[in-house]
Amino acid sequence: MIGNEISEKKFSHILEPLKIGPEIIRNRILVSAHQPVLAENGLPTDEYIQYHQNIASGGAGLQITGAQSVHPTGMNEYNCLVNHDKSIIPGYQKLANAVHEKGGKILAQLTHFGATGWTGVLDEPAWAPSPVASEIMRVTPHEMTFSEIQEVVESFGKAAKRAKDGGLDGVEITGAHGMLIASFLSGFANHRKDEYGGNLENRMRFLLEVIDSVYNHVGDTFIIGIRFSADEKVEGGINILEAKEIAKRLESTNKVDYLNVISGTNLDYFQRWEHWPATPAPHGLFANLAREIKNVVNIPVFAVGRVTDPSLAEKIIAEGYADMVAMTRSHIADPEIVKKIQENRTEDIRPCVGANYCIKQILQSKPVRCLYNPEAGRSKKLGPISPVKNKKKVIIVGGGPAGLEAARVAATRGHKVEIYEKDKQLGGQLRLWGDTPTMNELQKSLRWFESQIDKLDINLNLNTEISKEELLDLDADEIILATGATPLKIGSEPWLPSLEIYESPIVKLVTPHQILDGKITNINKAVIWDQAGGEAGSQTAISAAEYLINENIKVEIVSPFFTIAEDIHPTLRTPLYKRLLSSGAILKPNSELKSINKDELVIQNIYSNEKETIKKVDVLVPWLGNKSDDKLYKELVKDGFNNVHILGDAVAPRTVESATNEGAKLAREL
Repeated sequence: MIGNEISEKKFSHILEPLKIGPEIIRNRILVSAHQPVLAENGLPTDEYIQYHQNIASGGAGLQITGAQSVHPTGMNEYNCLVNHDKSIIPGYQKLANAVHEKGGKILAQLTHFGATGWTGVLDEPAWAPSPVASEIMRVTPHEMTFSEIQEVVESFGKAAKRAKDGGLDGVEITGAHGMLIASFLSGFANHRKDEYGGNLENRMRFLLEVIDSVYNHVGDTFIIGIRFSADEKVEGGINILEAKEIAKRLESTNKVDYLNVISGTNLDYFQRWEHWPATPAPHGLFANLAREIKNVVNIPVFAVGRVTDPSLAEKIIAEGYADMVAMTRSHIADPEIVKKIQENRTEDIRPCVGANYCIKQILQSKPVRCLYNPEAGRSKKLGPISPVKNKKKVIIVGGGPAGLEAARVAATRGHKVEIYEKDKQLGGQLRLWGDTPTMNELQKSLRWFESQIDKLDINLNLNTEISKEELLDLDADEIILATGATPLKIGSEPWLPSLEIYESPIVKLVTPHQILDGKITNINKAVIWDQAGGEAGSQTAISAAEYLINENIKVEIVSPFFTIAEDIHPTLRTPLYKRLLSSGAILKPNSELKSINKDELVIQNIYSNEKETIKKVDVLVPWLGNKSDDKLYKELVKDGFNNVHILGDAVAPRTVESATNEGAKLAREL
């Protein structure tokens, strides 16, 4: 086919097979180790297996399970895989069969979590080379004895044998992320005075013994890979010069089939979150480290770190940065990337926008989800998008995430779909976030929806606010109301906090939405009052703050919570704080707004009751939460119409992910 010829030429490097140890991998696209949090009692569920089968079916060359403990003292949680005994083998066999059936290859990532693990899972202390606590877990670990080291070394070998008995294609040993092996390797974490500490030869001893143990249990017919950090970015930690020496020594064992290169250490607060770079972080930001390692070894080297575009993956391979490229979060957004490349449908690839909703879920020990791919982690539960026998006319009111996903799925099934959106643009709150310079990558999601709407021949009506009478005149078989929500205003509801407004207030009261729409001008100083919080709410309020900062406006942010943007997860909040504070924003947590007098605001610490005045304020941007816009729905239901459905924020104000999930589910049921 012409289409395939074009795609193979454009992406010839990433579509080329790669020999890794005893196996031939069908292409150069990797889905690196990550936790979908779909296991139960340490064993893969049907949803877990379906998750990985979807990746294999989509064409990825190689995929790796999330890190799994090989020893009880190095635990994470039981909703991740656990490889302590033979009970894991039947689950491995089902997983391997599911992936192999679709032509894929899958490895188990084996680890001991060390000081980064959850010590409360088994009421055991964490084990580590030295009593150095993780800045995240903040629990001092037990310093391992010689016999304990040997016990863990043997546990890696036995775990690898169970992976082989389970039919997997190999294992990746985790020598990264501040976990146990990484802690032995790093001068930052390893302060031992025996043969396992001190110089690099001693610090590598534990890893080399693990490799020997694994090799002795599985032989040379099973892939053995190592993931390690080429730059821990902490004082005393591994740097690129030391990493090159580590790489050469690993290759010289003749027992390691590839090196997977990452950055940072999870023992450090900042590096823990920068390990998963969110928008607006650069793309492919760890590829240079992979190239440095590739220059000193001959075995395959993998590059990771925010590669969301197949063209960038192609460039990384073509220009010799690495032999294989990870597109992991991209496959959470769309597991069919390779398939769509091969079919010359790259415009249909749902792009990862770096929102890190997937990571937020995982860090909260919840099943993996994507901001706008509702099938991520629940494809088995949702079921396929099946063609319909009885085609219906479906009218959707509202072009936000809920309405867009409902329209896409309904039209894909064969229904005739029309969208009516009162605004001049699609997107709802997702568009608002995407209007800020630091979050504008989110606009890719809207462009994807727009392209799918056009391709599916959905009738789109913008700038059209439709009444009940007009809606009924359309003679629809099904009516879906995704009318969203509107920001609450000061004094509009009895449950909102009281605020004294004295005479002649000069301060303008505006919503975050008005700021993000660019409707407010002539501002010198603004105060953001994030009173309601909430995952989506705080994101909206802080996006307004960033918009103003980008316009060189002085900004102070007031919130009653322990920290500003408390509901925004750390992979986004950490770089957010860097941007806010380096731009001169003033953060005032633990505070409530009490009064407005002319151009002055009085805030009060909610614990000490101490008051403070913020002077010369032009604009106050209160975030008090949203109120569902369900008026039209209530009118139709009151009149007895039963073919009416309501979705997303119109039901209750929540997240984009909740909205797209509801749209996907309803459209499958029509």
